[in-house]
Amino acid sequence: MILYTITFYSFFGNLPFHSRKGVDLKLWSLVIQMHKFGYYVLPEGKALLLRIASSIRKNGYSTNPEGPAIVPTQEQLNSVFKLEPPFNIQSGLSHTLLAQQYYRDLGSRKGFSVHVYLNGIELELSPFPSHNTATKTLGLSNKVIARYIDTNNTFKGYLFRSTPIPPKLY
Repeated sequence: MILYTITFYSFFGNLPFHSRKGVDLKLWSLVIQMHKFGYYVLPEGKALLLRIASSIRKNGYSTNPEGPAIVPTQEQLNSVFKLEPPFNIQSGLSHTLLAQQYYRDLGSRKGFSVHVYLNGIELELSPFPSHNTATKTLGLSNKVIARYIDTNNTFKGYLFRSTPIPPKLY
């Protein structure tokens, strides 16, 4: 996969784009790298992926009613790529096995609890014993919590955290 990505990018990356597609190609190649090395499992990586997603496709063009999208800065990219990659791709294991190993090491067999806040207030049923329980109770799609947990970004007013928000000390 990496060889294919490098070959693909080296061919298309050297073409002179005269539109926003060149920027989208560079962002897409960063997403591929983040996925391959496992940065998407880190809170910082998730936040960066959401920022990239919000700056491409229909959000990235002048017809966007909310105005032009803001591409992540070099500092934001560097802050993620300077972190230790969660996956050791030199191990020879497949991406699927690396992801399974990572989550097993975090304790996925016991399930991940999730604290859910709505407009800054933790829900009465929170913390939920698992992502699955929270998504079913809230009527959300399966991957919403996995995408938004610990990113400090909200989805339909909900904030998802793996740990509770510390109480403010006055």
